[in-house]
Amino acid sequence: MSLSSTLSRVLAGKIRRGDSETVHAIICFSDLPDSTWLTEALGRKDYLKLLNEYFDCMAGAVLAHCGKVLKYIGDAVIAIFPVADRDQVRRAAAAEAVAAARDASARVLRLNAARCERGDEPMGLGIALHRRDFTYGNIGLSKRLDFTVIGGAANEAARIEVLTKALGEKVRVSGSVAQSIPETLPFVGRQNLRGVGAVMDLFVLPGGTSEQRETRPKSHQ
Repeated sequence: MSLSSTLSRVLAGKIRRGDSETVHAIICFSDLPDSTWLTEALGRKDYLKLLNEYFDCMAGAVLAHCGKVLKYIGDAVIAIFPVADRDQVRRAAAAEAVAAARDASARVLRLNAARCERGDEPMGLGIALHRRDFTYGNIGLSKRLDFTVIGGAANEAARIEVLTKALGEKVRVSGSVAQSIPETLPFVGRQNLRGVGAVMDLFVLPGGTSEQRETRPKSHQ
């Protein structure tokens, strides 16, 4: 079942509460680092401006490279690059996902240059790319449903993204994505993904890092 077909069925009311579909895709999970203290440091208006600038960078890059933005959760973006079973289609989707990550990083670098010129704090960026089957499901109350990603795939991608904060590189790629692209990515080791019971080979994406100085609040407004 393709993603477009699934979304069409949702809009037509054919996927109801408790229904689900399985899709094979590259999942892109990204969030804005240090958002907790940024909220307090910047104040509501400036933080919302920063958050929208971040979404412009991340979601804009996903859409520019044939991806689908599924969901915004607070300061996080969940997007996918659907793939079919054929090797050439999988390689094409992986190439688009990698290009989107590099594009997002480049957009953040350009934005940070402008932010620094006007005396604002630069933003960070954390991205994880992971490939596997995942489940779309319609969940929630009968009067308030949410069509969302369910299961281990999204959790694994989120845990991979957390490691970008702990280990410094801003874009982490799972082995399932790394084996689908022609370039050889630097291997950073087998990592235990806390809370999901998985040990995974992880790679860093050269040219996908966003230079970021450690930020501190200038003032509480």
